[in-house]
Amino acid sequence: MTDKRKVTRRTALGMLAGGAVLTVSGTVAFSDVSGSRSANVDVAEDANAFLSLVGNEDVNEDTVFTNLTNKEMFVELSSTEAGFNATPNPFSLDPGEEQVVDVDGDEAVVTADVSVDLLDGANDVGSIELTRAFETPQMAGIQAVEGSVNNAGQSGLYRFALTNMGTQDVVVDGISIDWTNEPDAAQVGGRGGDDILELEDEGESIVDDVIIVGGDIVDFSRGGPDDTLVLPPEEEIDFRFDRFREAGAGPGSGIGPTDVDITLRAETGATATVELRA
Repeated sequence: MTDKRKVTRRTALGMLAGGAVLTVSGTVAFSDVSGSRSANVDVAEDANAFLSLVGNEDVNEDTVFTNLTNKEMFVELSSTEAGFNATPNPFSLDPGEEQVVDVDGDEAVVTADVSVDLLDGANDVGSIELTRAFETPQMAGIQAVEGSVNNAGQSGLYRFALTNMGTQDVVVDGISIDWTNEPDAAQVGGRGGDDILELEDEGESIVDDVIIVGGDIVDFSRGGPDDTLVLPPEEEIDFRFDRFREAGAGPGSGIGPTDVDITLRAETGATATVELRA
């Protein structure tokens, strides 16, 4: 009969030191460890028992892998998601060593498999398999955009500015209006002559479709390859909603909210909410 026993993290690490072969698997935490000594190690409550991974879900922090065992690790990341890249990859970690890894992809968040071989000299003594989500710099870019209100008139015309506070261009291709402080303001546009969303300095409308408050993101429609808008670093660009109206764009004049929440979509698919406050 196989000897099944639960052991602590310290015991598990001791097994590694003694040469036990451990296989660790899990997607959120290391959920199960099995070894050649017929041991079953439950470490679900200590996700960092063997390999620490921090910063992967915050683009403002470094993604850092740390080897918490007394064995050498060979680590490799892989993903089927578009544009996935990790640097360095693969890499080795001595006991106690840290490694910063840059992860990028075409989407704001990419999912990658992390495979780890535990080595004792030339001998493979165990493995770790897990899956993690990584926020990419694309998410950081769109989140660096801030908004301000230039004029919120009672006529429903709403002038605002967007400023990219980051260090790289942010390319935007869509917008939605999530909320306003005026309950009757149900949409932007809907009557003849409404420009809907206009670049004020250029006098150009960049959205053809009515924007419904609380509705889906509306694509920019500048035509051809210009269906995007570049927000350069540290440059303020002025816009105008023309104009906020009641549902169905009834016969009355526009409705003038002062506070508005919008969502911007980058061409990568990353999104961020921008609060506009008069």
